[in-house]
Amino acid sequence: SLLYTIKFEFYKMIPHDEHSERLHLHGNRRSLLHLLLILLLTNFSLQVVPKEIHIGLLSHSDLEDEQTAFRYAIDQINENGTLLPRTKLVPVVADLGSIEDTPSNIIRNVFELVNQKVAAVVGPFRSSHSQLASYILSELQIPMITPTSTDPFLRNPNWSKYLLHMQPLDEYQSMALLDLVKHMGWNRVALISSMDSYGINGLSTFQKYSFERKIKIVANEMIPLTNDFESIDVSGQMLNLRNSAARIIIMNVHSGYARRILKIADEMGMVGPDYGWVVTDGTVKDAAKLLNSTTGVFDTYVQGMIGFMTSMCCADKREKLMEEFHVDADGVSGDGSWADSKNLNLQSRASLTYDSVYVIAHAFNKMVHDDHQPLVIPPSVDYWSNPVHEYKSGQKILNWILGVKDYDGLTGKISFDEEGGPIKKTYDLINFRKKNLVKVGEWKEDGGLTMTPNTTIMWNGEEEDVPSSTVKNLKGLTLRLGITSEPPFIYIDDDCVEKNPKNRACYTGLCIELVDLLAEQLQFDFEYVLSEDGKFGSPEANGTWNGLIKMLLDGKIDIGAVNFAMNRARESAIDFSMPFINTGLVMTSKIKETKSDPFFWTKPFDIDLWYAILAFAMLMVLLIWLYDHMSPFGFYGRRMHAALRCSCKNCEAFRCNKEMKAVASDEDDACLFETRLSDPSENREELMNVGNSLWMIAACLFSIGPVEGVPRNMSGRVILAMWWFMILIVTAMYTANLAAFLTVTRMENGINSISDLISQHEVKWG
Repeated sequence: SLLYTIKFEFYKMIPHDEHSERLHLHGNRRSLLHLLLILLLTNFSLQVVPKEIHIGLLSHSDLEDEQTAFRYAIDQINENGTLLPRTKLVPVVADLGSIEDTPSNIIRNVFELVNQKVAAVVGPFRSSHSQLASYILSELQIPMITPTSTDPFLRNPNWSKYLLHMQPLDEYQSMALLDLVKHMGWNRVALISSMDSYGINGLSTFQKYSFERKIKIVANEMIPLTNDFESIDVSGQMLNLRNSAARIIIMNVHSGYARRILKIADEMGMVGPDYGWVVTDGTVKDAAKLLNSTTGVFDTYVQGMIGFMTSMCCADKREKLMEEFHVDADGVSGDGSWADSKNLNLQSRASLTYDSVYVIAHAFNKMVHDDHQPLVIPPSVDYWSNPVHEYKSGQKILNWILGVKDYDGLTGKISFDEEGGPIKKTYDLINFRKKNLVKVGEWKEDGGLTMTPNTTIMWNGEEEDVPSSTVKNLKGLTLRLGITSEPPFIYIDDDCVEKNPKNRACYTGLCIELVDLLAEQLQFDFEYVLSEDGKFGSPEANGTWNGLIKMLLDGKIDIGAVNFAMNRARESAIDFSMPFINTGLVMTSKIKETKSDPFFWTKPFDIDLWYAILAFAMLMVLLIWLYDHMSPFGFYGRRMHAALRCSCKNCEAFRCNKEMKAVASDEDDACLFETRLSDPSENREELMNVGNSLWMIAACLFSIGPVEGVPRNMSGRVILAMWWFMILIVTAMYTANLAAFLTVTRMENGINSISDLISQHEVKWG
C-alpha cells in the first residue's frame, strides 16, 4: 500500500495538459512535500526495526545442553512473537573446541564470530576464555554476557567494560567459605585448585582474609591443566596434602578434575568421617558428571561433600520448560537445530544460558520496538584498522541490557548492577547425598551463612558429627625421622645398622621410646634416617645449615626425633614441638660444712635490729620513771594532793605545822608530812622507780604477766601502750623468721653467677 501511495502521488504531479498545469502548479508543491515526508517515515521505519539480529554463542563442543538451551531460547522468541515481533534473531555458534584448548584457538573463534556480524554474544563459560574474548569484544564495543565465569579479575575497567556476568564473582564465594569455616569451628584447612584463572584467582579473597579470621592454610596445591581428566596424575599433590595432616580440604576445580582427585584421595585414605571435603560452584554446577554411569548414584568418595553454588529458584519453571521442549522436539525434524538432541538437561549452566538470551532479547525489544531507538544492523567493525572501527550501537545496547530490571527468568529475578554483575549475591550450601543434592544452608551478602532448619549435613560414611580440623591421628602416614647418636637419649648399634638400617631394634634410648608411644597413639608408621654428618644442626659461615636441620630444610626427613636444644637461631629455621625435658647450664660446688651455733635464736633478726629493740626498751624505762615522778597523778603527786585537800584533824594539824615551820624553833621535831613521804615502807609496790619500770618493760617484752605496779598517770600509760604495740609487731616478725630459719637450710656457696666464678680463687673450675 505504501508503494501504491507513492505511485499515485507521482501520477498527480505529472501535468497532462495546459489547463492541468496551471491548475496543479500550487498543488504539486504540496504533493512533493507529502511524498518527501512519506519517504522519510519509510526510511526511519526501515532503520528502527531490523529484519534480523545475529546473537553469538561462544561454547565448547562438550557443552551440548548449553548450546541446545541457546538455540531453543532463540527459537521460542522467534515463534512467540511477543518479543521483537518484526525481527528475527539468528543464532551464531562458535565452537571453541575442548575445554582446555589453546588461547590462539579461542581468539580465532572470537574473530570468526565477529565476522558473522553479531550484535551481542553469550559466553564463554570459563573465566580464562572470557578474559580473552573480553579483550577483543570490549575493544569492538560488542556486549557479551558470560553465564558462569566468576574470576574476580574479570572486572577491569580497561578491558571488561562490555562484559556482563550472570553469577557473582568468586570473591563473594570466598566470603561464604570463610563464614562456613568459622561456623564449623575449623582453624586449619588445605587448598587444592586447578592451574587456570578460575583456580588461581578463585580463592584469592579466601587466602587474603584467612589470617584475619585466624584460619591457617597448611597446604596449597595446584593441579596442572589437561584434556585427559581420567589419566591425570595427582598423587604427588595428594601426598603433600596427606603429609600436611590437613583434615579439611577446600577444592576449587571443575568437575572434570574433581572425580580424579577424589578417587586418588580415597585410595590414599583421605576420604572418610575424619575428613571434610568442601567444593566450589565449579564442581557443584556439574554434579551430574560425578554420578556413577553404571549405578546412577554418587560413588562413596563423593558422598558427604559440601559446597556452594549460586542460588537458583523456580524449579517448577524449569520442569514446565522441559515439558514444552519435549513437545516441541517431537514435532520438529532434524535440521541441524536444537531439536537434533531430542534431550535437554536444564542444569544451572544451561538455565543461565537460556536466561542470558532472553535478557538480550528484552533489551533489544525495549530499545527498538518500545522506545524506537535507532539500531545499526548489521554491525560494521574492524579490529585491525587504526583506530579500531567500533560498533556504533554497542554502547546503547550495553546500556539497555544494564537497564533490564527484575526479569523473571528460570534462575530467578535478574538485575544487573553498575559493574555488570548480578545485584542478587546469594549462594546455596549443598550436601552431596547418595543419589541427590540437598540444600542445607544459604549465604547472603548482607546476612552471612544461615543453616536450613531441621536439616543435617551428612558427612562421608553417613556421619552427622562435624569432622574436626584438629589432627587426632596420623593414620596412613609414614614419617621419616632423623636421628643421631646421643646417649642416653639415642643409642645406635652400628653393627646392626650396617646389616639392616631399617631394623628398629638397632635403635634404643629415651627418644626412641617416645617415638614408639607416639606412633601407637597417633597411628602412624615411621622409618629412621641417620644424620648425614652426625650433627644436630648449626649455622655455617655462609648462612646454610648442617646436620639434621639441613636435612629438614632439604626435605630429606620429616621430623628430627632427637633431643634438640632450643635456641633463637634454630627457631628461625625450624619449628619445635613442646619440650619433653627442661634443662639449663648449671654449676656444682661443694657445700660448706655447717657448725652448731648456741646463738641461733638471734639469727632471725640482724644485730642492728636487736640493738634498736634494747635501746627502745631503755628509753621506755626512763620515760615511765620520769612521768611517774613529774605527773601530779604519780606516786608522789597523789600524796601531795591528798595532804593539801584532806579535812581531817591530822592533815589540818599537819598543814598548820607546815605553815608555822618557818617560825618554829630549831628544837622542834621534824615535819611529819615529809617523814611520811620519805617512809620506805609505805606502798613501795606502787612506786614506779627505775627497777620497777625495768621489770615491767621486760615482762611485756617476753609476754609475762601480770606484774605489780603500773603507771597510774595518763602520760605513763600512753608510753606503755606504744611499747605494747611495738612488742606485738616484733613478736610476730620474730616468730615468722624463726620458723623459716629452722625449716629451710641455707646454703651459702658464694658463687651465684659466671662473674662470681671467674673472680674467685678458692674453687677450681674448668
